[in-house]
Amino acid sequence: MRIAYFITPHGFGHAARAAAVMKAIHQFHPSVHFDIYTLVPPWFFEESIPGIFTYHETLTDIGLVQDTPLEVDIPATILALQDFFPFNEQNLIGLEKELCQSNCQLVICDISPLGIAVGEKAKIPSILIENFTWDWIYEPYIKDHPQFIDIIRTIKYYIDTANYHIQTLPTCRPDKNRSLSTSPISRPPNQDRRAIRQQLGISEAEKMILVSMGGIRQKFQFLEKLKSIPEYRFILPGSAETSQRQNNLILLPFHSSYYHPNLLHASDAVIGKVGYSTLSETYHAGIPFGYVARSNFRESRALIDFIGSNLNGIKITEDTFHLGSWVEIIPDLVGLPKIKRDGVNGATQAATFILELLAAKE
Repeated sequence: MRIAYFITPHGFGHAARAAAVMKAIHQFHPSVHFDIYTLVPPWFFEESIPGIFTYHETLTDIGLVQDTPLEVDIPATILALQDFFPFNEQNLIGLEKELCQSNCQLVICDISPLGIAVGEKAKIPSILIENFTWDWIYEPYIKDHPQFIDIIRTIKYYIDTANYHIQTLPTCRPDKNRSLSTSPISRPPNQDRRAIRQQLGISEAEKMILVSMGGIRQKFQFLEKLKSIPEYRFILPGSAETSQRQNNLILLPFHSSYYHPNLLHASDAVIGKVGYSTLSETYHAGIPFGYVARSNFRESRALIDFIGSNLNGIKITEDTFHLGSWVEIIPDLVGLPKIKRDGVNGATQAATFILELLAAKE
């Protein structure tokens, strides 16, 4: 059985969610093979689901053009979207042929409208998986940038064209006609806490804090402040070209030998940008979250509300984060209790629905 999976390349959060769903499907049905269409690098999927996919380097979506993990470039986004829409007919025909030749039985899209368009053309059922869609994200920009009006109309057409619709918590705009609503979807760790800490040279007694900006490279200006509190150990992915140890800091490259969910589940707290995958993995790990919300991103409100109701956390402003003055809240953050999670991962719920759907069509 082959399933085509179209994934937006906007950050790594959507790819992480997709990888979690693919892993769950494969655990239930080991004969499934995935054709992944995206610009997210193939190593990301090799870390999560090795050996069960074929990678197709494809521009599937634009999302938002970002200058930094917290700042977007709207004019550049508009130009990219106008170049992307409407879809190139020859590109659609080529993708249709690929899916038909590989005998794909289903197209799953993590907010990429291209996959829905290809599925419609190839007469293959499509499933949209989302906690937000781009038309909803773009709406607030219409007032200052009316170019978004036609783009939103196009995206909404494809959203409405999807045969099935899975929404996953935290959902930004609940759809009463959705096919399924799931709990947060996240990738599980593949090593236990003790093993990861041994590899990092961190004892069980030490307090370990992961500083994550969601897969986007970042130059942190507060490293010296972190060194001023040596009783805490900080792990900072994406902060160096090579793995480095500086006093109580472990600086890791953008792509390191450590699987990100392992680092998170081995930590006592997370400091970082409020993004879907970081929130979901922190939720399932049950550890405190020092969260930095993007003030100019519409999704943030729903994520913050979910954190307030379901996680133990402390809000950190963007200025506070960049200045590093958040070090003052570290004792309070790590002092928050860990939450034991007994509920099912949303990946399992989505996988069960998808496989039942395919079984019903046989």
